[in-house]
Formats: sequence, structure tokens, C-alpha cells
Amino acid sequence: MRDKPLPIDATLAINDGNVIEAIKLVRSAEGLDLMQAKARVDRYLDGNPALKEKIDEVRREARNRLIRNVLLFDAVIVAALIWWFVLR
Repeated sequence: MRDKPLPIDATLAINDGNVIEAIKLVRSAEGLDLMQAKARVDRYLDGNPALKEKIDEVRREARNRLIRNVLLFDAVIVAALIWWFVLR
């Protein structure tokens, strides 16, 4: 048995890479609980391998941006500590 199509706004959110927003939209549109809505979105993604790969790429990019920002923040803190304790 095939699922009925996702609400259009949820599909658009998925296409934008925003799976969490899509789950929220499915929950509100269909009156599902969190696990059911997530399962619906996951089944939709499983049926669309190219879209699933796009979502995975968006997640990888977000993770890499987070790591870069944390490393940059750490470098600034270390530089400030060196200046404060050594060069001042």
C-alpha cells in the first residue's frame, strides 16, 4: 500500500533541505504524533533516493560549517588567552 502524498508545504520544506520543518508540517496537517510523522517523511525520502542524497549533502555541509565555526572560535579563545597571559 502506498502512502498518500505529503502536504505540498512539507514537500517544499524537504526540497529546501529542512526535514525537521517537514516533520512539523506533516504532524500539523495530518494530526500525527512525532514518530508517525517522522516515519512518513522517512518513507518519502526512502522512495526518492536523489532527494535523500541531497538531504544528506545538506547535513554534511551543516556539520562541516559547525566544525569550522567551533575551531575558529577555539582559535580566537586560545589567541586571547595567549595575549592575556603571555604578551600583556
